Amino acid sequence: KGGASPLEFKSMLVKDDEKIYFGDGSDASIEYDENGTDELRFAGAAVTFEQAVTFDANVTLGDAAADVAAVTGQLTASQGATFSLPVDITDTRDAVDNSGDTGALKVEGGASIAKRVFIGTDLLVSGSATFGDAATDVTTATGQLTGSQGATFSLPVDITDTRDAVDNSGDTGALKVEGGA
Repeated sequence: KGGASPLEFKSMLVKDDEKIYFGDGSDASIEYDENGTDELRFAGAAVTFEQAVTFDANVTLGDAAADVAAVTGQLTASQGATFSLPVDITDTRDAVDNSGDTGALKVEGGASIAKRVFIGTDLLVSGSATFGDAATDVTTATGQLTGSQGATFSLPVDITDTRDAVDNSGDTGALKVEGGA
C-alpha cells in the first residue's frame, strides 16, 4: 500500500492444503484442496474475471439443484446444448413474421419435436403444411376448418353428420353449400 513495491517471484509453490489469504482480516482465500475435493478452491468472496475466461474441459456451475447460474450477456453454445430438465422461456413477445428473428423463441433452422406440441393461441404457417406421414394418420379439427383459397381432397370425403336439410337456404343439413355446386 501507499507506494510499496510489489514483490516479484519467478515461481512460487504453495503446498497442498495450504491457503493464500487476501484482505486485512484474511477475508478470502485460494487453496489447492488435495486431501478433500482435489480442486483449486476460492473461498470467502465472489470471484470476478475482468478478461475472457477459457475452460479446457467440462464445467459445472453450482453444486446443488437449487443453485442458479445467471448469464448477464449472450450465451452461445457452438456445439449445441443439451438440457435434462424443461427450459422455461418467460419472455411473452409474439412472433410477427417467419424470419426466425422475432418472438420469445427464435429458431432459424428446422425443428424436430418428438412429443406433442400445444399451441396457446394462433398457429400461423407460411407455406404448405403436411399433417401426418402415413395413410393411416388421422387429422382432427375440433373447431371450424376454413380454407380461404378453397380445399382439394385427393380421396372421397366422408360426412358422418346425418342431419337433413330443412330448406334450400344452404344453411341447414350435414353439407352446406353456398354458391354453385
